[in-house]
Amino acid sequence: MTPGAAPGRPEGPDRRAGEGAPRRAPSGERSSGARSGSGNGTARRAGWRHREIALAAAVAFVALAVRIPFLSHESGDYGFALSMWWDLIAANGYAASWRYDFGSYNPPYLYLLTAAAWFAPAAPKLLAIKALSIAADFVLAWFAYRVVGLRYRESPGIPILAAGAVLLAPTVVLNSARWGQADALYTVFLMACLHGLLSGRKARALVAFGLAFAVKLQAVFLAPLLYWLWARKALAARYFALVPPVFLLAFVPAALAGRPALDLLSIYLDQIRSVRELHYGAPNLYAWIPDDYYLFWPAGVALTAALVEGVRRLLASGRPEMTRETVVFLSVFSLLVMPFFLPKMMNRYFFPADVFAIVLAFYRPRLWYIPIGVGLASLSTYPVFPSAIRETTLGWSAALLALILADLTRRLLAARAGAQGFSSAAAGVSRFVRRRRAAAAPLLLLSCAFVALFAALARDGNLDRPLAHEGTSAKTLARAAGRPSHFGSYTFGAKGELVPVPFRREPAEGLRRFRASRPVPAPEARVIYEIVPGGSAAFDYLLAAVIGHFDDDLSAQVAAARSLMLALL
Repeated sequence: MTPGAAPGRPEGPDRRAGEGAPRRAPSGERSSGARSGSGNGTARRAGWRHREIALAAAVAFVALAVRIPFLSHESGDYGFALSMWWDLIAANGYAASWRYDFGSYNPPYLYLLTAAAWFAPAAPKLLAIKALSIAADFVLAWFAYRVVGLRYRESPGIPILAAGAVLLAPTVVLNSARWGQADALYTVFLMACLHGLLSGRKARALVAFGLAFAVKLQAVFLAPLLYWLWARKALAARYFALVPPVFLLAFVPAALAGRPALDLLSIYLDQIRSVRELHYGAPNLYAWIPDDYYLFWPAGVALTAALVEGVRRLLASGRPEMTRETVVFLSVFSLLVMPFFLPKMMNRYFFPADVFAIVLAFYRPRLWYIPIGVGLASLSTYPVFPSAIRETTLGWSAALLALILADLTRRLLAARAGAQGFSSAAAGVSRFVRRRRAAAAPLLLLSCAFVALFAALARDGNLDRPLAHEGTSAKTLARAAGRPSHFGSYTFGAKGELVPVPFRREPAEGLRRFRASRPVPAPEARVIYEIVPGGSAAFDYLLAAVIGHFDDDLSAQVAAARSLMLALL
């Protein structure tokens, strides 16, 4: 295999002949070797197309239906960040607001938020913000369809079932429809990167990776896969030169609007520095060890780098062969290893692994338990359950992911030793093709069952109550003027417009300013700090900012702070 060849693809003039979905001849075109029965074959293909369209429409309908019960839910992230970002964008001239430092995300997400606020100013704000994430879910399912379609060209129903399994995965549904988060946005580009690698379009793959990295820092979870492919000479080094320009081009609109370049380049550094906890509810290695940040943070980074390098050395022997199935396997391995061993991880950071594990199950049906196990471990940390349940099951969820990683490592070692590899299980693949409906249906049905369960939980008022926010967003921002908040202070400009002023002090300093301006009696203060586990300065700062939203008696402030802590933790 030459460095430029696609994993598991024949080289030569016919290299691009089989990429993507199989080519269908026009209805009137007949090949030179057509037989008298070709008309029946055309009719069968037409019937398949009709069934494909009906199946895809049914999947899309169900995917939209299961999201409807969650659309009215206001998460803590929405009330404390996304809603305020929307208001600041609308109050400061839409694209003109990009010159201010008011969000913790990279500019591409703010561009999308600006587009939604511009094109639909009268739409309900909560629905418009969630619509961005839900649209990303469907694009993600489309790329999953294309990735699985590379494997099952003669069975068009299987890629549609794979897309349905992605759309109905519980973490995918809850992440966008209930939480309003943007994890599907960068996972779309990661899936596009995988498709490019599998189809031989290496330049497109690295451009897609650069876009994913421009959207969110967590795209680096797929970087080990690219490193391993480069080490095996399956990915030329020249393609990596495409990533920095694509990443920097994402800053151009914000820079043209007037935001300083140094400010843009330091966004990810600020995100890393702002976290002072080993993990934020992530089911990983640090759920079992003491929260000694300054001891275990550098050790965790070194351990992760050593593991990535160890896999590279393991693959250096030339086994297993870099087929498509091997690349999909390694992508899941990369997306699990990184958030499991790296510190400072949140529960949502296993989102790409949830989706890629579903694709792996369609490439290697014997690994059907991988997406179920990864999905359950990730789902158990989502804030649809009370915090007491999440804290109790966190260690068990981490143990489940550890077992999955151990099993994947065992399979990788067996393939290197010359045992049955990832691409040599012809019998297993043929059995799956013969029983494709029986093999793919359990994943789809299990996803539907989980989503039905969480739709019922969403109607339970005792689970994860949304925080009640003030009705008028302009009044909310006006009351926030001059007050330290999680993402900055807001003041009024020369023409009366709301302008964010960067607040780059340490969280502890912000809390000291708050305490000095508004002392809290000792008994109630003890109640507040019992909510914050470990006395984290970041959560103290968050708590201080939330309390500043209320002018009622202290008991109401404590109740509001408790509700937000339960939602965020």
